[in-house]
Amino acid sequence: MDNYNSAQAITKAEEDVFDWKNYYKHFARELIKLSEQEDSLVFGLCGPWASGKTSLLNLTKLEMLERWDSKNQAPIFINFEPWNFLNSEQIFFAFFNCIMTELKRDKLNKAARLIKKYADCFADLPGIWGVSAKALKKMSDVDIIEAKEKVKNELRKSKKKIFFIIDDIDRMNDEQICLIFQLVKSIAPFPNIIYILLYDKNIAVKALSTIQKDDGEAYLEKIVQIEINMPQIHTSCLRAILAERVEDIVSEEHEDAFDGKILSAIMRLIGNLRDVYRISNAFRFKYYLLSARINYIDLLALTALETIVPKITKWLYSNIGAISEDRGIQAINVLKRESGELEEYYDKEKLLSTIKHFYPDKDSQDIFELICRIFPRLFSDRIYNYDEFFAQRRVAHYEIMKTYLQFRSESLMPKNDVDPIFLNSDEKELVDIFSSTFDVNNRFGLYEFNAELSGRIRTLPDDRLVVIAIAIFRTRLIDTNNFGLLVHVVKGIKNEEARHELLNKMCAEINADNLEVMNKIIYEIEHDSERLDNPNDYSKCTLLSAEHLKQLEDRYFNFIKNNINDRNIAGDIRVLRLWRDIKPSDFKDYLLSIKSSDKLLLVILITAIYFDDFKHKSIFGSFDDFKKRADANNVVKLNFGNASALKEAWKFDITDMPIEHNELINIIEQIIKTKEFTDLSKTQQEQIACIYIAIKEKRSHILRDESEKLLENWMKGN
Repeated sequence: MDNYNSAQAITKAEEDVFDWKNYYKHFARELIKLSEQEDSLVFGLCGPWASGKTSLLNLTKLEMLERWDSKNQAPIFINFEPWNFLNSEQIFFAFFNCIMTELKRDKLNKAARLIKKYADCFADLPGIWGVSAKALKKMSDVDIIEAKEKVKNELRKSKKKIFFIIDDIDRMNDEQICLIFQLVKSIAPFPNIIYILLYDKNIAVKALSTIQKDDGEAYLEKIVQIEINMPQIHTSCLRAILAERVEDIVSEEHEDAFDGKILSAIMRLIGNLRDVYRISNAFRFKYYLLSARINYIDLLALTALETIVPKITKWLYSNIGAISEDRGIQAINVLKRESGELEEYYDKEKLLSTIKHFYPDKDSQDIFELICRIFPRLFSDRIYNYDEFFAQRRVAHYEIMKTYLQFRSESLMPKNDVDPIFLNSDEKELVDIFSSTFDVNNRFGLYEFNAELSGRIRTLPDDRLVVIAIAIFRTRLIDTNNFGLLVHVVKGIKNEEARHELLNKMCAEINADNLEVMNKIIYEIEHDSERLDNPNDYSKCTLLSAEHLKQLEDRYFNFIKNNINDRNIAGDIRVLRLWRDIKPSDFKDYLLSIKSSDKLLLVILITAIYFDDFKHKSIFGSFDDFKKRADANNVVKLNFGNASALKEAWKFDITDMPIEHNELINIIEQIIKTKEFTDLSKTQQEQIACIYIAIKEKRSHILRDESEKLLENWMKGN
């Protein structure tokens, strides 16, 4: 089986399938000419994601080295990928570390030392953006201006030309993007350094607008002196690449199934090079599994739809009876169409409208045409030869389509076909394959996949397990209900160092979608190390060494602290409880530190963490059972009314709080008058009302009716 070829950047001139020769030669000449000046310069290469920015720059570098005057010192090329770092602070210091490393390699040790001293000036500052008056005084104390001037003088004296390339800027969040532009323009505009920034202009402008009152484009123009747009890759070139890749995949015995009209319809959907690689990689996987059962051109077409317009394929697969039917139902539907009795999924205008709604930037007619090519009877009065569909293994036949849907749901993966995929594919390729093949809502298919992978973990080398784990994490094949798949892969890695690097990499990619999964994984590691009840004891660490576990904890919980203003994180009980259990002193100190600065956040955190349980239905069982519990907990007697009122309630554990109860009551009474409180979700408001009652009346069980009534009074200003 051939290797999967990902959308890796071009690194050699002979790989230039886009005929960019004139572009990169001109680009190289301009950069060499610009380097003759001493001042720092910022050069921007703009283009949307997957437009080939990295490839064009690689070709430019090769051309520059060929053209560089041998009489002059060879330039230094520094490649910096800020997306590999977790937060702004790490990006900031990694930026300077990159420069220092390359200067040392080029024997410019003095310049490297001066840059380190300059970077160290920022080490103790509270933040890079929004520096406080106190911080400004500290900057003066360390004489940051003098340190910066020393760096400038030394680099000016060395006459060494440095091309500092920063890629993947558009993958970062707004704060980090702004930091990159601040670094190259104001913090490190050093002599003889040309910064080459690769970014999507729309994303950069949006990020800079957050600090420039919606005028990010004007701000960008002040930072970037020269900006060049990527040449557009002609659609004919993209189509040729896809056709070549498909031809490499399909064996001669299946070539007679070729359908030029379907292939042309597929080609019209392709928007960029990334589409080509995603479609062809996923198709390769499916072809090796299903080519004996399903017409390959249909496989390719369905793969293209799943890749480019996945929401439309959900519509198709939920209406299998409409798109793939037997001959008798076809005849009946012709009569229905004539009488106007067809269901809405036969409505052509309805489908076109749906396509436009989900994909307004795409040509709905092209998508519609491809659907009709795959399922020719869908919007046709013509009676097709149903037996011929079956003989040709076309998905327009109900049984053939069922085979394909069974593949998607059951993950039919023969060992001989799956092993090469696990052994040869890189992270991006596996992400493409997994994304197009599995659906996180289809549990059975995922369990089958779990079983297939589990049987191979012992035989796969560590480097492959790391790649597979990252791909699973990025694809979100898992959620908090079946995260054991990823834990199993992590535990299967034999080398502790490799396991540590994998977990660090995953930690660097945490976002709102995968936070709970990462939390579960760290919970499992802590549980195996018996640290949940003994947070100071690292003597029983298993998956990681004590040192590496401490590093992982610091990285993870720093992410939580840095993003705690995200109310989804602030209200996540599992995340907060793990923080409290593993870093109890740190958690308590953080709560106390925000007591004055962010009272609402403090209350949200305390409310979430001191829940003894989520909201339950019939949590107390019978009416008599509730009364017994109430009496046992010294609950103030209530007029219970009828038992049905007890169906919904909240339960709290208000012991061992880091803040005095009376103080928390006062804080709650302050925040309920604010707009920020009214902007919270109804559930969060109810929980705050519940904890207020729990503390006020020294109870642990609070009826939902009580919280709703108190909340209503608060909203009325009572």
